[in-house]
Amino acid sequence: MKKENASKQLINGCLVGHAAIEYAEENDLLLNKFADPTEDARKGLTVNEAREIAREDDGLIWVRGALSSVTYGFLKGYRAGPTF
Repeated sequence: MKKENASKQLINGCLVGHAAIEYAEENDLLLNKFADPTEDARKGLTVNEAREIAREDDGLIWVRGALSSVTYGFLKGYRAGPTF
């Protein structure tokens, strides 16, 4: 399992890692997986499928949603940078 904390990443409007799983679960969304050396990218993952993948590398899981920096900060107790 990777040591870096991918659960607090917001990249180009996408939540990554455990934060993505939590957000998808709360908003009834499907998740996605980035490609890795052993498998192609995948779309339409259930929360349970995403959790299985995240056990090995949570940085592979992502979701795109209507998520402002204020909402994201509230969700994870993390203060995102200003949005212009």
